[in-house]
Amino acid sequence: MIFNDSTRRVQVKFGSTSSPVSSTSFTFRMIGAEYYEMPEPLWVGAITARTTASAASLKITEMT
Repeated sequence: MIFNDSTRRVQVKFGSTSSPVSSTSFTFRMIGAEYYEMPEPLWVGAITARTTASAASLKITEMT
């Protein structure tokens, strides 16, 4: 589960960090105070995020 603990919009990407998150390369966007619950099967790779604002806060719960 990913929770956007800010008022900023965040772009989240599943996959390799060799291709960074950008305004055109992302998996989904999250608005402030929004959460995303991963469907099964759960993603087991890298998760990266980016905001165009000066700062944002995400909380991630690892499901094992």
